Amino acid sequence: MSEIVLRYEAVSKEYLLGETVINALSDVSLAVNHGEFSALVGPSGSGKSTLLHLGAGLDRPTGGRVHLLGKRLHDVGEKGMARVRNREVGFIFQTFNLIPVLNVRENVEYPSLLYPEVKKNRARVMELLEKVGIADQADKRPHMLSGGQRQRVAIARALINDPNVVFADEPTANLDHRTGDSIMRLLEELNRSFGTTFLYSTHDEKIMARAKRIISLEDGKIVSDTAGPESRP
Repeated sequence: MSEIVLRYEAVSKEYLLGETVINALSDVSLAVNHGEFSALVGPSGSGKSTLLHLGAGLDRPTGGRVHLLGKRLHDVGEKGMARVRNREVGFIFQTFNLIPVLNVRENVEYPSLLYPEVKKNRARVMELLEKVGIADQADKRPHMLSGGQRQRVAIARALINDPNVVFADEPTANLDHRTGDSIMRLLEELNRSFGTTFLYSTHDEKIMARAKRIISLEDGKIVSDTAGPESRP
């Protein structure tokens, strides 16, 4: 039986836009098992990014519960949440979110420096840069890299503290098709080699087709949850 690493229980999220209440998520329940490679799909505004942000501890639900590794995420306080974001999950943003004044090696290493007890040495950083195919760019700053290279740096950074779950919000949205395809092949390889759980969002039918599980959202609700093409008999 597969181990559940992430669980959403009747989760809702509301935002205020002026005096208007926006229901980003409504009563969403979902369980994600260890080692999954799953896609969240749906139109803009369907709740994909909100679901990712709540799972990664980047935001708090208005209602319901989010459990990570059997613990309720939002019962741990702000300091505890910061540790969860640093040590238990990784997040890959479509805009890369690299620190411009740091070089590639320093960007990847940075999350491991926040807590001395999990500090990784340079060998670990270089191992990841080799894995994502960008070790030869270690001393360059982000502005010197292509979009695909920046995303590879962001992927290595997300993996530096050996997270249980990596969330990726439209990881290929700002890349051309060929580069986006290479990024997805890289994520698949990392899923296979490390056993890391991946949950990513996408609008792209070719990218969603790579998932082993496809979770479709509309208007803040899950409307279907099916096996991806790779998992069908």
